[in-house]
Amino acid sequence: MTTSHNTFHLLISKRLLMLLGLVFVSVMVVACDSDQDDADDRDHTILNIMSYNMRFEMEDRPDDVHTWARRKPGIVDSFARYDADVVGTQELRLWQLEELMTALGDTWADVGESRFLNTDEHVSILYRADRYELLEGDTLWLSETPEVRGSKSWDSAHPRIVTYVKLRSLAEGFEFYVFNTHLDHRSSEARRNGLNLIVDLMLDVGDVPVIFTGDLNMFLEAEDMRGITDLDHRFMDTFTPFSPAFDVHGRTSHGFNGGTEGRAIDFIFYSVAHFDVLETQIIHDRWQDRWWLSDHYPVFSRLKIEES
Repeated sequence: MTTSHNTFHLLISKRLLMLLGLVFVSVMVVACDSDQDDADDRDHTILNIMSYNMRFEMEDRPDDVHTWARRKPGIVDSFARYDADVVGTQELRLWQLEELMTALGDTWADVGESRFLNTDEHVSILYRADRYELLEGDTLWLSETPEVRGSKSWDSAHPRIVTYVKLRSLAEGFEFYVFNTHLDHRSSEARRNGLNLIVDLMLDVGDVPVIFTGDLNMFLEAEDMRGITDLDHRFMDTFTPFSPAFDVHGRTSHGFNGGTEGRAIDFIFYSVAHFDVLETQIIHDRWQDRWWLSDHYPVFSRLKIEES
């Protein structure tokens, strides 16, 4: 009688385990389907764009507290948190860029060269390779000889560059350009002429959507900014549609000290004929509530492409 009783319980236990296993598998399938539905439900006509000065770091002279090793995980996290599609970066050294791309994984790709030596600053454009196809891309020098590597003009403190890409949406098929730069910090003439050169490049692409990201080292109202602001609203920065929200608390460069009062020098511009700007914010996040992501706040905008 005891043996039969134990056998009965053993059979019940086996059947219960099988049933629980089937329930677990079913839940997993539903969860996977739900995740797939979430991915499919994403509006692929909306582009999440970031302009991101990530702060160069010399390997032999790291920043005292906010080191690259401490900041990098937060930077990677911010890409996911804001579901970024395209990120225009400034100041990254080659070794930083390589570490960042490794941490981001295979879904991300980058385009860009250093401004002079391979170890020097890159203004690379990073994009989601699982969402966009690269059609073309290059780096040019902001000088009187743009195709000469390392060239500089107009009393620029360093060689300055612009990187551009042309991308195609894998989901929707539309194509667009992204330009990214870091203008000179010393020479007003270099900023003015460098920006004018970039604007000429953007105008040359014709009737194609254009996005322009960068650390421009000047305020929107600066005289040297007129090369892009005086084009009959052909291009517009993503702060202006939300004015006066960023007029007082628009600071983007903070030297690892925080604070919001001030004006932006980091921007995202867009071709007005092709995009509506849905949202813009200056990201004040701190990784683990301790480490600033950079000595500049990233600028984030959501742009919706107009139906053609």
